[in-house]
Amino acid sequence: VLAGNLDLTTSGISVTTNSSTLTLEGGTINSNGVNALSALASNTKTLTIAGTGTNVSTTAASFSNTGTLTIDKGDTFTAPALTQISGSTLTGGTYVLAGNLDLTATANITTNSAALTLEGGSIETGTTNDLANLSSNTNALTLASNATFTAAGNFTNSGALTINSGSTFTLTGSHTLTNLSAGTLASGTYVIGGTLQLTATNGGITTSGANLTLTGTKASIKDGSTNALAGFNNNTGTFALASSAKLTTSTSSNFSNSGTVTIAKGTTLTVGGTGH
Repeated sequence: VLAGNLDLTTSGISVTTNSSTLTLEGGTINSNGVNALSALASNTKTLTIAGTGTNVSTTAASFSNTGTLTIDKGDTFTAPALTQISGSTLTGGTYVLAGNLDLTATANITTNSAALTLEGGSIETGTTNDLANLSSNTNALTLASNATFTAAGNFTNSGALTINSGSTFTLTGSHTLTNLSAGTLASGTYVIGGTLQLTATNGGITTSGANLTLTGTKASIKDGSTNALAGFNNNTGTFALASSAKLTTSTSSNFSNSGTVTIAKGTTLTVGGTGH
């Protein structure tokens, strides 16, 4: 954990791969006065950029992250390119971004196949948000620490979408969550502690064949301005309530479960209306 410098007296040391647990808080490793991390090209374990206004950059032609790269709020890591961006897909690695991963090569990421957590930061090229056109998640996408994300078009989730308390994932206009059609949420994993804001075009959820968890008292799925789960009356997948979450289903129908419903201690599922 380097807020100051680790000074080595030997000249010519260049660390190109980090396979340790390394946190840079403004300090570095020096080789006889020269930054030994200046050409860092690969992280295979844990690299954290922390501290106050810490800006780390590499001269390597491309940076590869197959481990965990964490960039704290107000900090940046700059590289010419990211090896894990192939075409328009972020293919792998774990990223926790409260600060920004700045690239000098243009990138347009439409598919996330990595473990990506957004905490207010992003992946950028100059002033361009490289995640602005993200339209598909096939692995793990998490919004944490009151983060917000607005999809530019339709969005497909075939992986795990987690929205923590205070965070919001928004679809706008006539754009839809493609997993939801004609009232059926057919696929994907969703852990909702904040707000999943759907459009009126999407409509509400009456049947869920997905893996859906509502967690906490602020969990919300909205269909325009209304509760998208107001008419939820049929579970064929996995539905769970966790951490004091509460859900009251439609007052006009029975509730059917042919999948798995888990109601954790302190949570409540209420089948609305009389005699349902």
